[in-house]
Amino acid sequence: MKLYYTHDGTQENKDKIFAYLYSIHHLFMVQTSAFMGQWYISPLDKGNVIPIDTDKHLTPEEIDAQFQLDLKSDPKKYDVSSFQFDFAKAKYTVPMTDPNWRFGRNPTAYFVPKTTGEIFFDAGTETDGEYAKSATKLSIFTDDDILLNETAGSGNFDYTETVQDHTWSMKKYSLKVGAGKKYFARFRGGFNRFKMNSDVIVYNSHTYDDFDNYAFPVQYLYIPKNCDEIVFEDKSAAKPDDKVTTGAFFASGETITDKNRGTPSGVKELYRVAVKPEWKGKVIACSFGHDSWTLKNLPSVIAMQPFEYGEK
Repeated sequence: MKLYYTHDGTQENKDKIFAYLYSIHHLFMVQTSAFMGQWYISPLDKGNVIPIDTDKHLTPEEIDAQFQLDLKSDPKKYDVSSFQFDFAKAKYTVPMTDPNWRFGRNPTAYFVPKTTGEIFFDAGTETDGEYAKSATKLSIFTDDDILLNETAGSGNFDYTETVQDHTWSMKKYSLKVGAGKKYFARFRGGFNRFKMNSDVIVYNSHTYDDFDNYAFPVQYLYIPKNCDEIVFEDKSAAKPDDKVTTGAFFASGETITDKNRGTPSGVKELYRVAVKPEWKGKVIACSFGHDSWTLKNLPSVIAMQPFEYGEK
């Protein structure tokens, strides 16, 4: 992993990675054959060079010794919070704003109802503009079962709605749910929209293809009381002039123009934001102009709406 994540894009470095892959292939520790047979690692113009000495096989003892050396030369860069998010302690306050789940391309939302019963939501697709003729495939599922799998929007809708000059064909749904159980809503194809009509918090699974870059939504996360910093990775932050142009975090009540940008931590793409005292034990907003960012030291529980959390 260290060889892969510190790869500088040169053929020399790539050859070192392949020499190591061949030396551990016999142990089946990782999918070495997939790396060897596919062009995943740059540069690609010379392909995958097979090391001359392919008979060298590292032993588990040699691998462990290398791992211990790596720990000394590259110690951990941040502490991971021991806080565990409890969905039962999250309190619904307000619904998502209408545009907040507007430009998803291939997102997966999820929700954890606090009571057993029936909930109501709408789903659909944009019916004007570039994706007007595109249908969206909607799947509702749990870890155990697929509850719904159909096309929503174009050709299957109950009403149309205009949001910020864009028209949407929306289908109304109801679903019987159990308290404390996690339900997923996944969309595939076209610009889609999800609208929860019950008092249920909607979370974003946050993949690298969840929103289009036309208008990324503001999202929300809880900051534990014992948290002193937010550490996040941002794959779109690095620029040729090395300026920090990454996302922003905002305390409740602050204006969205009051940005608190992260500062480089010494490792490319890794950023730290000092937690203000008034943020601790609160839900704050975050805003990124892309989807290639991840939280590193906090649970990746990102809501599409403000909420409250009752930490003891």
